[in-house]
Amino acid sequence: MTHRWLIIASGIAMVALGVVAQEMPPVIRGARVFTAEGVPIDNGVLVVQKGKIVSVGGQLTSVPDGATVIDAAGKVILPGLVDTHSIGRAS
Repeated sequence: MTHRWLIIASGIAMVALGVVAQEMPPVIRGARVFTAEGVPIDNGVLVVQKGKIVSVGGQLTSVPDGATVIDAAGKVILPGLVDTHSIGRAS
């Protein structure tokens, strides 16, 4: 079941990043965000403008006016491509 949520969250992020021509920037809010460095951000906010991530942070991260907010509560956002076959279970 965990693998399914990772795939769904990755799909949400890909859709948000693929909306380059959209006037209103997409914002993904409420997910657990893993960055390339540091600890994961619970209830994170990821802001995308013109196809690029411009801001990642906690609940207090500012959201641009007119942004399309995607509720990703309970989901996970990971950087890069995730091969679900490489994710093991803790013993």
